[in-house]
Amino acid sequence: MGAAIKTGYRRAYEDGIDVVAVMAGDGQMDPDLLDRLLDPIVKRGADYAKGNRLLHPEFRAAMPPFRLFGNWMLSLLTKIASGYWNTGDPQNGYTAISYRALDRLDVEGLYDDYGFANELLVRLNQQGMQVADVAMPAVYGDEQSTISYRTFVPTVSLLLLRSFVSRLWTQFGEFGDRATVLGYALGTLGLLAAIPVGLLAALHAGRAFGVGLAAALAAVGCLSFGLAALLDRAKHERLEMQVDGGFESEG
Repeated sequence: MGAAIKTGYRRAYEDGIDVVAVMAGDGQMDPDLLDRLLDPIVKRGADYAKGNRLLHPEFRAAMPPFRLFGNWMLSLLTKIASGYWNTGDPQNGYTAISYRALDRLDVEGLYDDYGFANELLVRLNQQGMQVADVAMPAVYGDEQSTISYRTFVPTVSLLLLRSFVSRLWTQFGEFGDRATVLGYALGTLGLLAAIPVGLLAALHAGRAFGVGLAAALAAVGCLSFGLAALLDRAKHERLEMQVDGGFESEG
């Protein structure tokens, strides 16, 4: 998947194409909706536009429950990794990207498989690119997914973790965003430290103290991570735009 899109992006960039759209051949993408992906880039200056089937109950009604649950989970993980907290349905392959974005992204360095779209969002954020989230209905027929979830889930989770760390490194080094990065770091350390402390408390004497310490570490971790997420969201809202029905609203 990702390798094929990269090939198309490379050719379009070489030809100087202003806006490049991706429409898979699985029948899930309505050609009549293409203008809704192009308009945010052509008329509003967005750098990347993508479909979102999760914005309205009636739009996601056709999505099978298992896929819907998986999409919600991937959406949450990708929000954290990418910093686009108002953007969902990262696996939606109906997209459009500007020449400017292709010019600034290291397209060849992106992941070659199904995690391509997730990593792309992280790289767009690192370049300060604006993303448009376009509401559209889910369309499913009798097609069968070729994704092997046994390998897809751990692979994409690790990819998102690496991408998250890379993004925070960029924010810390290039933009001096110490508060958000340190908040995430403190939150992660607190949550990770709570696990062994709690296990030791369950196995040894001094259980009450150990359980209390584990709970305190977990609470500090959750609080720090939550505050960092709020700072992160506020910092990047300007990079997000929602296209919902007949109107647009910018974050």
